[in-house]
Amino acid sequence: MAFSWLNTSRNKKSSNRSKSSAASKQAFKPLMERLEDRLNPTPGISVIQFHITPPSGDPVTGNPVPAFGGVDYTTTMPTTGTSQVTITVDRVTDPGDTVALNTTVSATFATEDETAIAGTNYTQTTGTVTIPAGQTSATFTIDILHVNPQQDGGLPGNKVFGIGLTNPSAQATLNPLANATAVTIKDSNGTQNQRYINSIFFELLNRPADPGALNFFAPQLSAGTSKEAICLQIEGSVNANGRNEYNDNQANIVYQSLLGRNATLNELNAAQALLTNNPTTGGSLQTLKANLLASDEYFANAGGTNPGFVQAMYRDILNRNPDAGGEAFYVNIAANQGRLAAATDLLGQVEAIDDLTNDFYAKYLNRPADDPGQGFYRNELQSNVQLQIIINQFLGSTNEYFDGV
Repeated sequence: MAFSWLNTSRNKKSSNRSKSSAASKQAFKPLMERLEDRLNPTPGISVIQFHITPPSGDPVTGNPVPAFGGVDYTTTMPTTGTSQVTITVDRVTDPGDTVALNTTVSATFATEDETAIAGTNYTQTTGTVTIPAGQTSATFTIDILHVNPQQDGGLPGNKVFGIGLTNPSAQATLNPLANATAVTIKDSNGTQNQRYINSIFFELLNRPADPGALNFFAPQLSAGTSKEAICLQIEGSVNANGRNEYNDNQANIVYQSLLGRNATLNELNAAQALLTNNPTTGGSLQTLKANLLASDEYFANAGGTNPGFVQAMYRDILNRNPDAGGEAFYVNIAANQGRLAAATDLLGQVEAIDDLTNDFYAKYLNRPADDPGQGFYRNELQSNVQLQIIINQFLGSTNEYFDGV
């Protein structure tokens, strides 16, 4: 069974997703879904959704609003044998709707591999979750399996699998913002420092740390080297082919996100020239993104017209369709100043900056941005601080990411 929700980024640490995965293709899209469509249950109908802990109620209806489109789950791999993770499914009804509340409802659930593999990391599970009449929630469990370290001493790393809800029963419907969730299985092998190094290798290079890297960087952490300094070392290193692996990986993420393909070797070489090893003086990922948005290939994929180009940019940058005024404004810029000017301006808008900040909070810290953090990173991005520096701040400036691996 394939779920459409696997084609969008989820709000979890994507600490070992493959470059070909949908999550990597969407890496720079905002992870929090747009919430213009408020949850407003029909009388007599229960809305079924994965459990949500919203920051506040909907100001219009008073109903809970998904912070991320559902709560994602984190569990630690058992040191031996099998453990279980408990998943909660909720019923939402209009206040005082006793008809809906007193009706038994159900939905089908099923797991699906992402980076976690059924039979290796967890037990594939399908079934029906039933919320009895008068109850507002029900649960089901999934077995989590122990995985030994690799023979060469490498660590498996964190793994992720998804769960989707389908087939609601009569008198029920699914919340399209919360009909999917994901479970991150935290690796329990190795030391905390080794797990941190392994995790940031996945984040920065999209691969696990080899045993030599674990043995080189973990002692540096123990000796007091800052986490951000270690991130910079990893980002500045070259592989056996003499290439900066971090820059190649970041370039491919942007190409996949905007053009749906990997960069060619010539394109990677051009990106390497733009994304130099020194992130305080080199060209930024935002510059690369603007260049691709303005490219003839992106324009052709958008239908070859300025309105189509602007609509595609809005979906890729802001994850929504343009309003009439915004579309007219950027069509005019594209026609008179060029597509690069339009792309650069849209990328610099506060909405785009805040969406990117929310993306980073969701991806690296698995939570919404708080107001001080939102303001801090908005100021940094408006001041043209390189994204590489900002990513390193999320990974290393506090212990929040470190404590989560």
